[in-house]
This record gives sequence, C-alpha cells and structure tokens, in this order.
Amino acid sequence: MSEFLSAAASSMNVPETLVKRSAEARSKAAGASVEEVLQAWAGGGPAPSAPAPAPSAEPEAEPDPASDPAPAAEPAAEPSEPAPAPTSQPAPAAVAVLEEPEEEPVEAVGFRERARAGGRIGMGFGVFAAVFVMLFSAQWLLARSGSIESEAGDVTFTFSVVSGSLLVGSALIGLVVGAAGAAFVRAVTGWRNAGMQLVSSHASTLGIGAVAGLVTGVAVAAVVTGSGSPDALDETITVVPLLPAVLWTLFGWVGGGWLIGALTHAVGVPQGLEESEVETGTTVRQRLTAAFSLPVVSALAIALVVLPAAWVFIQFPAWAPLIAIFIAGGIIAFAGMSAARPGMRISAGEFLVAAAGVGVVVLILVAVLATQGAAH
Repeated sequence: MSEFLSAAASSMNVPETLVKRSAEARSKAAGASVEEVLQAWAGGGPAPSAPAPAPSAEPEAEPDPASDPAPAAEPAAEPSEPAPAPTSQPAPAAVAVLEEPEEEPVEAVGFRERARAGGRIGMGFGVFAAVFVMLFSAQWLLARSGSIESEAGDVTFTFSVVSGSLLVGSALIGLVVGAAGAAFVRAVTGWRNAGMQLVSSHASTLGIGAVAGLVTGVAVAAVVTGSGSPDALDETITVVPLLPAVLWTLFGWVGGGWLIGALTHAVGVPQGLEESEVETGTTVRQRLTAAFSLPVVSALAIALVVLPAAWVFIQFPAWAPLIAIFIAGGIIAFAGMSAARPGMRISAGEFLVAAAGVGVVVLILVAVLATQGAAH
C-alpha cells in the first residue's frame, strides 16, 4: 500500500496524509479496499464506484460529482510557517538644501571712472549743500538785511556781515557739510557699482570730506565778502548784494561737491584690488592724507599758539620782552629735545595735549598780568 500511496501522492501532487484520508473515505463509500482506491489513483485502473441503490417511488438524485473526493479536487495544502513580514522602515524625509550662490569676484573700477562718478554725485550733493547753507544762515542774515535804491530807481536787496565772523561761520558749516558729503558719495557710488565700494576706513573718508568742506566754506565766504562793499558808517561791516551772494554760494558748493566726491575716491582704496595694488593704494592714500593734514595742523597751531601769544603782546606791551623770552625758551627747549632724539615721533594726540598746555600757560599769564594792572 505504501508504494501505491506514494505513487498516488506524486501523481496528484498532494501530501500523502491527505491522499490516505481521501482514499479511506472513498473506500467506505465505494465498498472497496483502500489499496484498490490508491492503485486506481496511482494509474492502475478506474476508481471503484458505489453500487447503484434499489429503485424507489421517488428517484434519488444522482450524487454530484463535485461532492466526490476525486483526485480532481485538490485538497488544501498544509499551512506552512508564515514568512516574517518585512519590517517597514520609514522613508527618509526630504531635506531641502539651500545652496548659497557663489560670489562672483568683484573687479575694481578704474580711478578715472570712480573719480568721475564721485564728482557727479558730489555736484548733486553740492546743490543741496548750498540750499542748506543759505537756509541755515538766513536766520542771522535776515536781521541784517536791507535794500539800496539807485538813482534810476532800481532796488538791490543786501545784507550786512562782519567779514571775520562770516569766514569763521562758513568754515565751521563747511567742515560738517563736507564730512557728510564724503560719506554720501562713498555710500551712493558703492550702491551703484560693487567695484566702486571702498574698503578703506571711514575715518579717512570723513577727514578728507571735512578738509575739502572747510576749504570750500572759506572760499565761498571770501568770494561773497569780496562781492560787497564797506559800509559808509562802519568800515568793519560789509554790505553784500543778495543775488550775487546766492549765485556765488551755489556755484561754490557745486564745485566744492565735485572736489569732495573726487577726493573721496582719490584717497579711498576700492574693493577688488590685488594685494600688491592694495599696498600701493594704501601708500598713496597715506601720502595724500599727510599732505592734507599738514595745513590743518598748521592752522591749529596758529589758532592755539600764535594768535593767543599775539593777543597777549597787544594787550600787555610792557610785558612783551618777558613773554618773548618765555616763548623763545620754550622753542629752544623743544628744539634741543628734538635734536637729542631725532627718531622721536609726536602723534596727533600728543600735539593737541601740548597745544592745550600752551593755551593754559597763556591764560595763566593773562590772569597774572591782569591782576597786576599791566593792561595797556
């Protein structure tokens, strides 16, 4: 039986245990042995069938061949071990990577183009500077305004000024306006073109603008004063026509604005230069700064040392020899110290401290002489 069982299981492609159970059930239904059923399923002949039943009043329905556990109906396969379900791993979340755009190298713009652009922007700033100067000065000049009527009936509007006061006031205003103009030119040219951005210090830019504005203010005040005439009653007062003063102020500050803009880029070091070019530009800038600083330092020395000493000489002529000896001794002592140490360098701060000390000594001298009643 075992050989028939194996042959039937292999021909039906069903496990032997299921074939054996099916054969036992078929043998009971057909009234045959299990071996005969297995032999038939193994290919040895037809499978035995059940005997026909006796006829009755109601014919019984023929058995459904589908209900017969024939080899055609394959038994269900034994359940095998379930394969492990694959573990689902979370998919990596997409991360947006923002790539920074590569900065393109900036090429420095040539000096001529930078000076030309700075000059044009400075001229535009000069127009606003002229309007500002005139509006700022009007609050003092309106009180001194007047008019002159000629023989032909023409009326000329004028204002009266003191020449020295006008020069000092215009110089101080020019100092502030020039520094603001240099900062404005530097910012605007850098916005327009990256190759015109300056990498030099802002202090040098403001210093150059302040010096150029100071020169412009003094020049404008001198020309305006020269366009007037002395007052008939007081020669210290100058009567200036209004229209020429406005025109000279406008033209002067337009030219001064061009000077401020050009000097800003002449002294500044632009972005995009090579290292060797930067060193050369720095050297040139230092030389120009020193050239502009020299007259400024000289003016400060005159204002803090020479003028107070001259005023003391005028106020106390009887003490002039003693004061002269004191000043000469100070000069000789300073010269001897400089000769003893030729490599000595004096910074701007030390110079200002020395000048302040001289001013304090002059004030002490004035106080002492005034208490002694030595005034002229």
